[in-house]
Amino acid sequence: MVAARLLLLAGLVLSASGVGWLGRVSPHGCFALGMLGPPILASVGLGICFVAIASAATSSVAAPEAGLASGLINTCRQCGGSIGLAVLVIVADKVTQDQAASGSAHPIAVAVGYDREFVVAGLLIAVGAAAAALSPRRNSIAASGRVAGIDDGIEREANKHDGDRA
Repeated sequence: MVAARLLLLAGLVLSASGVGWLGRVSPHGCFALGMLGPPILASVGLGICFVAIASAATSSVAAPEAGLASGLINTCRQCGGSIGLAVLVIVADKVTQDQAASGSAHPIAVAVGYDREFVVAGLLIAVGAAAAALSPRRNSIAASGRVAGIDDGIEREANKHDGDRA
């Protein structure tokens, strides 16, 4: 079984590559390389990410709480996507306005704004990949000792059940 972290990293790298590639699209490029390849690459990467995140989130909770964890992940995905889209629209609008103010024709200004938006989106996804790569592994957290009092509660429960068996 492939670790969720590796799938997440692979998906984020593919997504960042595809979205960043869209920021390099030229009006004189061919359709297959300019407009077909990047969205396919980004979509495959996002699909891998969604599966890895859902798997990691639901496999680390108790079975009765798996639905809650799944719902929380979906809520975060929807809210994060909405906020991210709002930020990227602001970037595109600002660049488009700056290009128009400097005398660029409207279609050129809009194209430059969207190009910049895709580059920024690719960079943000790359930052997510770096965060995923640098985040502590679950095993290293467990091996390092107590985590915010959780281990105390687990030990109390275990001791209570050990007393029942005696």
